[in-house]
Amino acid sequence: MVRSGRLVLAGRGDEAEAALKNISDHSAFAGASASGQVEGRVTLVGAGPGDPDLLTIKALRALQDADVVFLR
Repeated sequence: MVRSGRLVLAGRGDEAEAALKNISDHSAFAGASASGQVEGRVTLVGAGPGDPDLLTIKALRALQDADVVFLR
């Protein structure tokens, strides 16, 4: 599975977006079990005043392991 978080952090946003668009089974990608229940988690990461150099190591790891990254 392509981790789009790693692609986004590497400056390859177009490639990350293409990978997400090519997902054939969205339920399986989201971690849905046979009963249809989705198992997953959401991690909110902030960079304080917006400087990415202020991210913690834990935040960086969460972004690298993310399947989807929303930037604001």
